Formats: sequence, structure tokens, C-alpha cells
Amino acid sequence: MALPVRLIAATLAVVAIAFVAPASASVRTAKPRTPAYASPGPFAAGVTTLDLSDRKVEVWYPANKKTTLGAVPDSYDLLAKVPPAVAGLFPVGTDATFKTDA
Repeated sequence: MALPVRLIAATLAVVAIAFVAPASASVRTAKPRTPAYASPGPFAAGVTTLDLSDRKVEVWYPANKKTTLGAVPDSYDLLAKVPPAVAGLFPVGTDATFKTDA
């Protein structure tokens, strides 16, 4: 027994709506998200070096922005942090200074 054309068309329409409606609804309601750390927060970054018995440790901490005004940003010589065999791969006088925002 053949199904009426209207019943087939109605069934296809319901199936199409079932697949398209949720997708279009989510597209309409989706809001662009700003990445969590896209902009600076309420604090500046302070940094201090702790000289422990077996190593030096850099400690970064939240600092009041007013106390950091005019402070010189911290920097690191990256070649001083690698084994001599690795540092020797670079030409003498290579500037591998990393400047931070702390």
C-alpha cells in the first residue's frame, strides 16, 4: 500500500525541522567569548628571588599597581639557565634576554 504524498512530505518536513531547529537556535544564542586572561586584571605582577639552600626561586605575586609605577621590569638571561653545552651552540655575544611584565 502506497503512502499518500502529503504524509511523506509532512514526515520529511518534521524530520528536517528536528535537525535544523536545534542547530539554528544554538547559532542565534551563541555569544562570542572573551578568553579568560585576554586583558590585564586589577593587580600588577610583582617578582622577587628567593635564595634557597639548593637553588634560586623566582616568586611572582599580585602587587598593587601603584607600588610598581616606575619600577624596572624584571628580565632573565635565558642562556644562563641552560647547560653549558647548549649555551655553547650560540655565537658569543648572543642576547637571549627575556623581559617580563613583572
